[in-house]
Amino acid sequence: MAHEHSCVERIREILRKFFNGNEKLVSLWLNSKSSAFGGYVPQALIDGGNAEMVCNALEAMHSGNVCS
Repeated sequence: MAHEHSCVERIREILRKFFNGNEKLVSLWLNSKSSAFGGYVPQALIDGGNAEMVCNALEAMHSGNVCS
């Protein structure tokens, strides 16, 4: 459970950087369907126990290692 919590914090940290600290945009991104996740909503994935998958994808994007 602690690892899941740290993933969620890392997700929010990366998103804050992407959106210049705008919490409304962070929330909007988390709650919108994403093609990066097969049309799933990232928050639903996180709630379903897949925070690490979301975290890994965001870290890859953040570091420039985006795959199509």
